[in-house]
Amino acid sequence: MKRILFAATSFIALSTAAFAAVDIKDLDMNGDNGASFEEVIAKAPSLTQLEFDGIDTNDNNAWDANEMTGDAQALLVRYMQGELKIQDDFRLDTDKDGMVSMAEVNVVAPSITQLEFDEVDTNDNNQWDPNELNADAQGLLRRDTTASADSSGPYDIFSLDTNGDNAASIEEVMAKHPNISKEEFIEVDTNGSNMWDREEIMGSVAQGYLGRT
Repeated sequence: MKRILFAATSFIALSTAAFAAVDIKDLDMNGDNGASFEEVIAKAPSLTQLEFDGIDTNDNNAWDANEMTGDAQALLVRYMQGELKIQDDFRLDTDKDGMVSMAEVNVVAPSITQLEFDEVDTNDNNQWDPNELNADAQGLLRRDTTASADSSGPYDIFSLDTNGDNAASIEEVMAKHPNISKEEFIEVDTNGSNMWDREEIMGSVAQGYLGRT
């Protein structure tokens, strides 16, 4: 494991200019000055428990500031650079394998054809990888998501998210649907993030509330 991590660390020198070092504060969501496995995979969902444990040298089930070394940075560069584009921008990669299949694309953008998908898939592996999410891919995705935002339903994240963070706060929801109450917002927010994510918005409860107002 350590040998694998050391090899990955060599990649960090090539990536520093494009990817700033991740601080423990970037991962620590509960303010305890550590990052649990759950907190780390919230930012890098494809990182495995084995890889997490390889960084957690003091075996306290959390990464602390002293463990945010080159090995940790290399893992975060590897996973976060690809996932920021695929999962944060469009939440396409539902199986978290770092690539996007035609089926995954069509969940968000159902009008994209196989021919259009293949034109973006320049390495012919029947997947879109992060390097292929270029202007052509973004244009195809925005064609569908813009249409979704203007439609009367089903309601998607793109019809509510005004600041581009791929989630909808209560303020964003109520700006478009002022009759939704705080209690109803909390009911839909099943993960307690104080935001609606795409999965929550596409659920029957949210769709019912959004369609009502």
